[in-house]
Amino acid sequence: MRYERIEKQGFTFLFPYHEGTDMLHTWVRHTTTPEDALEVFFDESLTEKYDAQFDRYEMRSRTHILTFAQLPSGAFLILSCMRIDNEPTSF
Repeated sequence: MRYERIEKQGFTFLFPYHEGTDMLHTWVRHTTTPEDALEVFFDESLTEKYDAQFDRYEMRSRTHILTFAQLPSGAFLILSCMRIDNEPTSF
């Protein structure tokens, strides 16, 4: 799998490309950008919630839901970033 790697404020973020395309998964599935995801991640008023069932974290802002996993390397793999109006019925 290919990733776009973004370094910001000392953290490494990996955004996967959608299978068979040159577009990021978050864009293909939810029309959101890395900037949208990082805005949620760095919003100091939010806290992450761990989802043990799927071994991932979730953060919710007024406008977006971000899901991510922290890899053994310390990098954050961005799994999804969607607008609240596109929220699935369950996780």
